[in-house]
Amino acid sequence: MDYEEQLILEEKESPVRKIIIFILSILLILMFLSYIVISFGVGDIIGGWAESSLIEGNSVEFNNGLIVFSDLVLEGLNEIYSNNKNYEFKVCLGGSLVDNVYSIDEIVYPRMYSQKYNLVVAEPCPLESLIDLHSHPLDRCIASQTDMENFSVLKLKNPDALMVIMCQENRINVYS
Repeated sequence: MDYEEQLILEEKESPVRKIIIFILSILLILMFLSYIVISFGVGDIIGGWAESSLIEGNSVEFNNGLIVFSDLVLEGLNEIYSNNKNYEFKVCLGGSLVDNVYSIDEIVYPRMYSQKYNLVVAEPCPLESLIDLHSHPLDRCIASQTDMENFSVLKLKNPDALMVIMCQENRINVYS
């Protein structure tokens, strides 16, 4: 086989080779992206953004109703969040409930025993509290298994109670 025949043969194989290289490249990119999503918690952030809502006009809708925050309460929550970005915090919110509209006008600060980046240990909210709110690290608005277990206990005592996770100023995830 001379040089020209070899070139013609390589040109004929070239499209198949290009397709194989393209497929392998895509697979490598997908493997790299999955590593980033798993290793750096990107999946938690995306899930948190998908599940959570921005508080707009001092209110936020959720699947079973509406939460309306007084100006003072919303300012207080954003200030607490801003001052505790390196630690989780917990507050209990009170107000009134009429036709699935939670009108929140009170913040109660339970005693906190321990605050860490991804954990807060505090007294339970008073039974008359409408919302048990705690923060999570920035943009991670999904409840943990422990959060859900604690919320189940709260719901047995107060069926109207909500659990709210705050993961940035004016962004929350409501569990009913």
